[in-house]
Amino acid sequence: MLLADDTAMLVEVKAGSLSPEARRGAPDRLREQLDGLVGEAHEQALKALEFLRSAPAVTFDVKDQAKLRVQSEHFNAFPLITVNLDPLDVYTTNLGRLVNFGVIGGSNLPWAVSYLDLVVIADAVEFPAQMLHYLKRRQRVNELGFIMAHDELDWFGHYLKEGLYFERLADTTDGATEKPLWNITGYSQELDAHYMYDERYEGEQPPIPRQYMPASMRKMLRELENSRPHGYLHVSLALLDLSWQARDNFFTTIEDLIGRTTLDGTNHNMTMLLDDG
Repeated sequence: MLLADDTAMLVEVKAGSLSPEARRGAPDRLREQLDGLVGEAHEQALKALEFLRSAPAVTFDVKDQAKLRVQSEHFNAFPLITVNLDPLDVYTTNLGRLVNFGVIGGSNLPWAVSYLDLVVIADAVEFPAQMLHYLKRRQRVNELGFIMAHDELDWFGHYLKEGLYFERLADTTDGATEKPLWNITGYSQELDAHYMYDERYEGEQPPIPRQYMPASMRKMLRELENSRPHGYLHVSLALLDLSWQARDNFFTTIEDLIGRTTLDGTNHNMTMLLDDG
């Protein structure tokens, strides 16, 4: 359980792997093992969530007979995360497949990720709020249901480059009864180049990619993480929701207001209207 502001992330980890029979596609064996690796982890996270919501404060038993008391009434968001040692991208990247397979239910879906992908994402994320923002966008991808990817790092690479926003594609159905399926690919190339440069690439190791933001935005997010006032996570997520252009506009205006206040010693304010996000 990872606690940040009013958010409690519930993480369940499974270390098993698929058998050769399941990898060959034997339906019953595959369903059984996916249920043990992802389905059970999801069920355990849901049980922890149910316990957290059962009372204003709950107590967990931890190691060496210790107790951990959590004021659960202070938390409003509960992202569920399942981590697998064995890469299961072909199934977990698009969770609708596991729902159709009967492995997990169709509501309150987890973020299902392999350990190795999690390591890469943790390296590239700059703030805890950014990890939570990525989880928020991944959950939205699951809700939309018509965007597909080949592996988790394609999703994350898209998040770094373009924000993982597909809402406007939902309006391009041209009257069709079913939304067309969209596939994204190639967004993990910069991550691949950073981690595999000694095997596939020549020259100096490329830096790990970061999401674009003005320096003043990065500074503000770090200050919020360091001071952690109540509700800081909502401010951080709202800033990360801004498009690249909106980020530039927002923080350029803020710097202008700071300059005005420095000159005349009075307060200045701004209003920014967003048509999306």
